[in-house]
Amino acid sequence: MAQTLTPYQEKALDYSKHIALTANAGSGKTFVFAERFINIALNENPELDKLVAITFTEKAAGELYSGIAKKVEAKRIENKNNFSILSRLNKIRKHLVSAKISTIHSFCIDLLHEFSPEAGIDANFTPLDPALSAAYLEKSFDEIYSDLLKSGSAELKNLVRYFGSKKMLKDALFSAVRKRVIADKIINSFYSDGEYSSEKIDETTDRFFNIIIPDLLQNFISILVEINYIVLSVKPKNKIAKSAEAILQELLQTENYLDKLILLNRDSFKDLLFANLAKTPTIKVRGYTQNIDSWLLLRLKELANNDIKFLLSFNQETMYDFSDNLASLANDFFSLFRKLQH
Repeated sequence: MAQTLTPYQEKALDYSKHIALTANAGSGKTFVFAERFINIALNENPELDKLVAITFTEKAAGELYSGIAKKVEAKRIENKNNFSILSRLNKIRKHLVSAKISTIHSFCIDLLHEFSPEAGIDANFTPLDPALSAAYLEKSFDEIYSDLLKSGSAELKNLVRYFGSKKMLKDALFSAVRKRVIADKIINSFYSDGEYSSEKIDETTDRFFNIIIPDLLQNFISILVEINYIVLSVKPKNKIAKSAEAILQELLQTENYLDKLILLNRDSFKDLLFANLAKTPTIKVRGYTQNIDSWLLLRLKELANNDIKFLLSFNQETMYDFSDNLASLANDFFSLFRKLQH
């Protein structure tokens, strides 16, 4: 029995124009995708290896392939007396194995294998296993860090002092690796020929900060906002919470992460919300979070003292030297990581 299509599903099957749509779980995406695939294959009669169906997971790709195969068989039964359609369906069934129904990763790997000379890579390459990649990252960092430590590198000491811990430095480098195409361009700009203008320094450093601190900083700000909300809900007239509210909203609305960091480090704001700034910053208790029982306070502590210290010790005067030192370290780190991969 044929499935009744919704009006939206009917529209999704119209392949005469480009479409983009969103759909909730269980709304029939696989059914419609499979139907659309078969309609194109039947009506346009393309070579199946020219028809592409991309998913994001192996499971989804498997379900889509299975759905298409079942629909082909069902249509063969429906059209057993229609020689023209049956002939095309038999061709689809025969060549379905060559159809590009896969994850985006598999599709890209196939393309790179097929056009490896144009891509400038070895045709026999194999994609790196995520677990092995993580191991190479750890090994690269440990080797670089150990070598620089033994050599008494002043740059490494400055970076560890700035970040507050070896872990924070490693996290920053790993963040750069996750965005390494952008990071490579930024790092190269630190070593490009020609004189630097103050605008160029600011732009380069700004871009670097925007790839190494977003997750940590945004998480930190979100927790501060939630804590302040809880304080206000319990103590609506709390002076500290009311004063902090406007600044926290400004932090949320500011898009540039370096600008967020500068806002966070306003002395008036830090003095308002934090205690023990000279040593290990903590959220203020007296007059602010006193008698507030919140898991967010525990979560803030879990961010680790060094993480908070790093975010609350930003100094614009040393920003370029810091970025230059980190770029140098990241350059060596990336080089070793690539070497281990090959």
